[in-house]
Amino acid sequence: MRTATSFAEALEHPGGLTTLDLSQSPTETLSERVRELRDLHTIVLDNTRATELPHALWSVEGLRTLSLRNSNLGLVGDLGGLEQLHRLDLSGTLLPLSSEGVANFLYYLGKLKQLQELVLDHMGIEVLQPAALSPLTSLRLLSLRNNLLFSFALQDGELGALEQLDLTGNEVTSVAGGNVRSGLVILGLRAFPPEPQSAPAAASEAPATTPTTRLVLDDNFEKLSEALETAPEGSVELVGTQLTRESAHRLGPFLSRHGKAVGGLALDLSQPKETPSYEHNLRGLDFGAMPNLVDVRLTHCEIGTAIFEHPKVSTLSLKECRVRGVNQVHLGVDSPSSLRDLQCDEVNFYSVGAPLRKIADAPRVLQLGPGSQLQVLRLSLDQDYAESFFTEIVVAGAPALREISVAAEAVFKVTLQGSLPALENMALSAGSYGSYEVENLSGKKL
Repeated sequence: MRTATSFAEALEHPGGLTTLDLSQSPTETLSERVRELRDLHTIVLDNTRATELPHALWSVEGLRTLSLRNSNLGLVGDLGGLEQLHRLDLSGTLLPLSSEGVANFLYYLGKLKQLQELVLDHMGIEVLQPAALSPLTSLRLLSLRNNLLFSFALQDGELGALEQLDLTGNEVTSVAGGNVRSGLVILGLRAFPPEPQSAPAAASEAPATTPTTRLVLDDNFEKLSEALETAPEGSVELVGTQLTRESAHRLGPFLSRHGKAVGGLALDLSQPKETPSYEHNLRGLDFGAMPNLVDVRLTHCEIGTAIFEHPKVSTLSLKECRVRGVNQVHLGVDSPSSLRDLQCDEVNFYSVGAPLRKIADAPRVLQLGPGSQLQVLRLSLDQDYAESFFTEIVVAGAPALREISVAAEAVFKVTLQGSLPALENMALSAGSYGSYEVENLSGKKL
């Protein structure tokens, strides 16, 4: 059994190669020569920027596991020919937002007759009928963690081989009215609906619009202008990868004119190590010019703090980013916050004017208050990226918060106080070079 971490290495010595892991090489893609890897059992393409899979994969008969976490596959039909798969992980992957696109995705997924494990975590799924997965007659494990589901009603005979269903991080309180067949393990059901919040009032009286159209941003601003001018408010998810510096600079003025149509924003700029000056940052981007924004996913960007104050954003995912100009971040403390899911992976936070690598440069507090709707808080910062982190995280009466996960090579303190009725899990780590302390004044046992 052998593992290769580059496609070139795999082709050089294909015999006996069982695992190809390209997760650390997001720009590397597969070619039709993948058919030469006859012993291949597992392919990991996490974080890939590829937009298609070679059809030669279909002929790799021994392929059993495919991981495409946090990927952006535009041609979902490429999955349909992988009938030999036993495990598929698409967590965090951008899926088609139109009803037709979702229907096509489910259609091709249904062709994977031998699939035994399907992981669809953190994909923003709001509605999924079990019947849509009924062609997967061999499915034993289905993971739908940290989506936006309010129901998942299994009917008699649906997903008959299923042994484990993970609904952690959703709002599902029951499955099939409690008439669950013997032997099926269900994880993460909510024991009770979220308690109504008294004050402050909800961040937005009208529910946010879910984007239904995806547009790809490169240098095609003129064509995008035409599309956004006629699009309904909040109906468009704007996706941009490997943007040039010029495109990044044009983004602010462009969105100031057309931002009302944007409901989702997913941007990936150049990697920090390649451009340490961050001259092509997004600090000047006015998120307020996108009043209908609900979903934001940024990678390799430098931004200001306005995104945390946006009245409608419910999902915010930052990866390998820098946040400038902040001493404190308040969510639901001074005013209501709609943010439900906050994930910062390898993100540094800097205050105004301080030198980079000084502890004084870290903002003092990340604070959650009773006006916060946050359900999931995940922060990570390892030693390779660590420069500036929160010194204290205060959770004060956040009524919907279920999960706190902090893994940072830093010195920090977590304070719990007030009512935290939904909090189920708290995982903290400071690595080899940091330390942390916990002060629990809430009375919540964890």
